Amino acid sequence: MLVLYASHLHYLAMKISRRDVLTAGVFGGLATLGASGVLRADDDTNDFQLVELNVPIKDLPSAFEGYRIGFLTDTHLGIYVPTDWIDQSVGMLKAAGVDLLILGGDYIWLPDRDAAEKFYPIRNRRFLRAKDDMGVSREIFATMADVSAQLQPRDGSFGVLGNHDHWTNPAACVEEFGKKDIRILVNEKILISRGEQTLTVIGVDDYWTGIPKMPQLSDRGAGKEARVLISHNPDYVSELLRTGLPDLDFSLSGHTHGGQVKWPLIGALHYNIEDLRFREGFYRDKGLTSYTSRGIGVVEVPFRLNCPPEISLFTLTRA
Repeated sequence: MLVLYASHLHYLAMKISRRDVLTAGVFGGLATLGASGVLRADDDTNDFQLVELNVPIKDLPSAFEGYRIGFLTDTHLGIYVPTDWIDQSVGMLKAAGVDLLILGGDYIWLPDRDAAEKFYPIRNRRFLRAKDDMGVSREIFATMADVSAQLQPRDGSFGVLGNHDHWTNPAACVEEFGKKDIRILVNEKILISRGEQTLTVIGVDDYWTGIPKMPQLSDRGAGKEARVLISHNPDYVSELLRTGLPDLDFSLSGHTHGGQVKWPLIGALHYNIEDLRFREGFYRDKGLTSYTSRGIGVVEVPFRLNCPPEISLFTLTRA
């Protein structure tokens, strides 16, 4: 338990320009409240949680009853996320046992180096280089791919691009994961077969920085096929619900970090999406079960408050 990062907030207040008295006053006021015990919160930055959930699917093919999908998203490997955190997350899924690994995008974060060193302690100095050094982005993607490949689920590993991957080096992302037989899906689908029964996994491009588009889907018979959509940003799922939902069963997203910093009494101030129904956890509408994970990493303010990092494990079951 800690007192709302009181010393951290005082430090930020001192770093702010003297001209911005109002902002500094807010930070100082929050720090004072924290020190007085009015606001208390848990630092969850590296308190990793394996979240195991059942996903009921109507007409789930019998061959996929009990099928287990591991989901890692928003790892944001870089100067504030040590490689050990990714190792730990993959290890938790490996110990639990999964049939398929899905990666939800945003594998990287490259903040401004000067600002980073002034305000926050660096957790991973391996990647502390100039932001315009494209070599560091490739190394981060290669490291993410290497660690993820250690899981080796029997039906393979697949992922999508997130906005941070597009902003840095999307080609390197696809290439480095590909070297480890992890396919990044960009408006594509793959089929996992058990005899005549199929699990179709669809991965779309990022909603903010790419051009997401559903691939062509054919008619399916009852009990013959289940369909899972991966969309980094859940606002794309919201758009599908609004404009005409294709025949899907389950969707997986990240991007929101679950708010990342949830202040006592008031909760998170920002989820980075328009449709707040998808801010965290399950949402069900029009026969589609959607899930938004809190993810693992951090951005902007490199800590988590009342919002522990999440490693998701889903078990499919017939509704």
